[in-house]
Amino acid sequence: KQWYQRRVAITAGGERQTSMNSDFELAQKELAAHELHGESTEIELQKLSDKYRAEKDSALEEQRKIYETKFAELMDKLSSMPAGGAFSPDSEESRISRDNDDTYDEELEAARAAERQKLRDQVVRANTLVREANTLSDEMCKETSFRVILQIPKANLDANKKSQIITSEVAIEVTHRSRGTQTIWTLEKLQHRIFLMREMYESRREEGTLFKKVSSNMTNDPFYEMEKSHTLLGVANLFLEPLNYQDVKLTYSPPIINRQGQIVGHLSVEVRRLPEDDSDDSEAWGSGSDINEPYGRATCEITVSEAYGLPPALCNFVFCQYKFWDNQETLLPGHDISGLPVGTARFEHKQIFVCDVTDAFTSYITSGSLAFEVWGHLSSGFEDRINSRKQKKEKSTDCDSALIPLL
Repeated sequence: KQWYQRRVAITAGGERQTSMNSDFELAQKELAAHELHGESTEIELQKLSDKYRAEKDSALEEQRKIYETKFAELMDKLSSMPAGGAFSPDSEESRISRDNDDTYDEELEAARAAERQKLRDQVVRANTLVREANTLSDEMCKETSFRVILQIPKANLDANKKSQIITSEVAIEVTHRSRGTQTIWTLEKLQHRIFLMREMYESRREEGTLFKKVSSNMTNDPFYEMEKSHTLLGVANLFLEPLNYQDVKLTYSPPIINRQGQIVGHLSVEVRRLPEDDSDDSEAWGSGSDINEPYGRATCEITVSEAYGLPPALCNFVFCQYKFWDNQETLLPGHDISGLPVGTARFEHKQIFVCDVTDAFTSYITSGSLAFEVWGHLSSGFEDRINSRKQKKEKSTDCDSALIPLL
């Protein structure tokens, strides 16, 4: 590990050797860029490239069908026009439409190329930081490893968010081998922690305690995560089209999708539009002159029973939250999980929303969805504490048995 010690060496005047650091950082970037051609990173980038091509082909196919439909409509108009009519497929209007479509495709392609380049730069930066963090962890015997992963942004787990750009972001998977736990850091968090790791390394090097296990306060240890925060297990989406009809109940268990695109459980949900009074004839919703002008009222009932099939390690203090139309966000705390099957959280929640019916609301329930965020608390240290108590009890018993002959 001499190369790292040379990098952090201090000059006699107390200033760092900036030129050596600059050369080393340049070498790091070149090495990280070269590693992009490695197996794991190359596979992930190839997957993204294949996904992009598939989306592009699908968009082109859909666009071709639209053009064929428009062309058929134009031909019908042309055939219905009298001889010598002024209609022409090569009219100024059709040329402007084609120019607008070409401009949109070029802008979308440019945005996708910029997003791919940004993602590639983040992967290079993350690989550089992860390599350094793993080296520091090994030299200080922290038993912590770091790995670069790609995950779905939280906003894109909502089915209402439709994007034609790459929907991945760089994250850092942190594994604490001694504690048997895993956490996910953002790239920005690792960039902040790496400075604290370097300071700890300098202090340990001056003390001569490298390559040795040294007990430290985990609260101030940059390698560990002591925050008692909740983790987003995933998002479940429920489409609301049945609310177009009165007293039609939809009971469904949408899958909970995590940020790696995996199903981590299901949520039992029920939605229905309650019958209105006879005096309020809103069964057949009309149409207002303005998109925000109400022309009726709708009473919608949302019931959330339970979440099941959740990861057991994150099934403590589970809660769920959602937002229906323009109402405030609704928070559902989980009940006591004692007596329930493993990986199950019960809510027994029922909420009634009374909304003004507008064109915007009708569009929302016809083509939109309701996103339920499910959060859980890391509880993987529980079994370790039980095992630790058992070991202490066994040691205490051994000591007692050893002292009996002396009494």
